[in-house]
Amino acid sequence: MTTSNPSIFPNKGLWMAESMPLLVSVFWGVSYGLAKTAVAFYPVLGFLAIRFCITSFLFIPSWNKVARKQSFQTLKIGIPLGIILLSIFIAETYGLSLTLASNAAFLISLCVVFTSFVEWLMLKSGLLGGSMIVCASLWAALKR
Repeated sequence: MTTSNPSIFPNKGLWMAESMPLLVSVFWGVSYGLAKTAVAFYPVLGFLAIRFCITSFLFIPSWNKVARKQSFQTLKIGIPLGIILLSIFIAETYGLSLTLASNAAFLISLCVVFTSFVEWLMLKSGLLGGSMIVCASLWAALKR
């Protein structure tokens, strides 16, 4: 007779939730190499235009489900945020075209660390201690 211990065999759906961030990281990391290759053969703004058009096309079905009143509110908020996102993508992709994909990915990933500092400065809350440990580790690794 065998019995299963719940601490040894956790919820079977949990593996999916834990593997999704890994999958996102894989796609995110691969995208830098692909974008670097693309901008070597195609202009940065043209590449971004194609990328944004494909994304917009993929989101059309979800836009049709939004009510008219909500669509105006969505545009009112979404257009300024889209302009900010576009400016970030332009700066990031131009930077990617001028350096190695690994350098660009490392520098952009530092935003994750700096977000905690900005949150702490603006809201006077957050997990500053964890960010300090990560930053100290990164600093030590870069000093070598």
